[in-house]
Amino acid sequence: MMKSKLLITCLVLSTFLSFSQESTRFESLKNNKAKLDVDWMFSPMIDISGTSEEFKIFAGGGAAAIFNDNFFAGVYFSSAIGGLNPAGYDDPEEWKNYFEYGGVWAGYRFNPDKLIHGILDIKTGFGNLALGEDLGADWINQSVYVFKPALEMEFNLNKRLRLGFDIHYRYISPVPLYLNDYAYLSGPGLGLTFKYVR
Repeated sequence: MMKSKLLITCLVLSTFLSFSQESTRFESLKNNKAKLDVDWMFSPMIDISGTSEEFKIFAGGGAAAIFNDNFFAGVYFSSAIGGLNPAGYDDPEEWKNYFEYGGVWAGYRFNPDKLIHGILDIKTGFGNLALGEDLGADWINQSVYVFKPALEMEFNLNKRLRLGFDIHYRYISPVPLYLNDYAYLSGPGLGLTFKYVR
């Protein structure tokens, strides 16, 4: 009788343990590999940025990959509407110019699932400033380095569309002009981005 009770008890325990083991997920190095989610973001961009002489409107756009909904990296392009005008080169009847640049776009999104969240946004790259006399054939054509850090506030309009407002500082390396003179075109600004995420 005692042996029968002991046998029944062992069978019940073994059955319980087998069900418990099956319900517990088996863990291994393969199962614990970090999952990488990748989304894509496309965005037109508009900035109003100052220089020592004026405020200008910049228009452009960018595309980036978003990793695990936080870190993003991609490329961008921007152009100053009407160019940038160094002191002494700002008469539209005498001078024509253009300024455009592009490069790497990267940043980090904090709590992106919240309706309103913050973003650290950095753009860096190279561009070209061209200045020419309106009636002449001579042009100053200079390559510049651009670095533009920004703090952005982003609104989730829906799952795919986001609207962002930023404050930034656009650093532009000094531009050599005639007679060893330099143009300093860096300055602060405000930005607007409209993003589509897929």
